[in-house]
Amino acid sequence: KPQNRKTIPSTFQTLLMASSDSKTHQLLEAAFYGELRRVKKFASELDNGRGIAQTLATVKDNMNQTAIHTAAQEGMVNICKFWIDDLKLEVDPKDAKGYTPLHRACEGGHLSTAVYLLKKGADPEMRSNRGFNSLHIAAEKGSEELVRLLLSKGADVDALSRSGTPLNLAAGQGKHEVVKVLLDHCANPNFYLHHVPTPLSAAILAKSLCCVELLIAAEADLDAISCGVTPLHLAASEGQTEIIKCLLKAGADPDVTDMGSS
Repeated sequence: KPQNRKTIPSTFQTLLMASSDSKTHQLLEAAFYGELRRVKKFASELDNGRGIAQTLATVKDNMNQTAIHTAAQEGMVNICKFWIDDLKLEVDPKDAKGYTPLHRACEGGHLSTAVYLLKKGADPEMRSNRGFNSLHIAAEKGSEELVRLLLSKGADVDALSRSGTPLNLAAGQGKHEVVKVLLDHCANPNFYLHHVPTPLSAAILAKSLCCVELLIAAEADLDAISCGVTPLHLAASEGQTEIIKCLLKAGADPDVTDMGSS
């Protein structure tokens, strides 16, 4: 392997090794590295008369990821362009997790790849098996640029998934830059879903004072019971002294009882 190549993540190595044959492994690895010449070479060798386009469309790992999924995840726009512009293949194929190439680009944090896919008609509202759209994924990963891009394309700032809204996800990962962007776009700071922490509680669990301060400034409910406890009691149970001080200073009521308390 050339010295300037990056190392393939162990999870992707496992998927590659589980591919049906060595040519499939080599093709998907070439897509991962953005090596278009090798992608064409291995696709030609795998072609049994169906043509390069149909051959490439059917080459998948054991998670049903195709060359465009692996390329998008790594920001290899050249492979995406070959797939879409040259071969006229589908823009939004789904893998076993229900992820499209746009989802994978958002997961990898690749702005230029996402811009290209959106230009070619990728649907940012498509949902994964977890109910995530592109904005959920970008928010959870903390990509401020991608979040701004998707919001500029009309993404619903309060889109609901099984894990809550993009704000729930960003706060839960302590991604304060994204939390600020979402709040600036009028995300609901008090969104509640049964068994899902509110954005404020999620920020406390993430031990993110920055996110807590942003949510307080956006008028998050300081005494809302989420998953059975108030933000103040949650901060105490997590040993977050600075967050406790912040909540009290903002007016949190220490006398509010948790759900089930007598």
